Amino acid sequence: MDTFEFEVKAQTVLLVVEAVAYLLLAVWCLNRRGEGSWAWVGALGSALVGLILGLFAASSVEGVFLEGYRIGEWLFAHPRLNTLYLLARVVGVLLLAAAFVTSRRTPPAPTGSIYGP
Repeated sequence: MDTFEFEVKAQTVLLVVEAVAYLLLAVWCLNRRGEGSWAWVGALGSALVGLILGLFAASSVEGVFLEGYRIGEWLFAHPRLNTLYLLARVVGVLLLAAAFVTSRRTPPAPTGSIYGP
């Protein structure tokens, strides 16, 4: 295996890890939904980014490891779809930023700790 092939496979694995991390962040936010609106906003933002990255990861895994192209053909059926995916990721990141800012403005727990009881 040459260096280029190794890099492409490593990038594919890292893309999968990134998608899973965003989806796990969405689950974490949902588990904290009782703590304020920031949790819902964070879950929505991270799920949006995670789903888009998951689609790209599935296409990459299919192309690199399975030597197929069906998901990629479906994902990029129209040239403007890539712009839509990028816009969705930007909206997701902005929602995550809003959730972070909102969570910092939430009053602390009665114990005085921002981390809960």
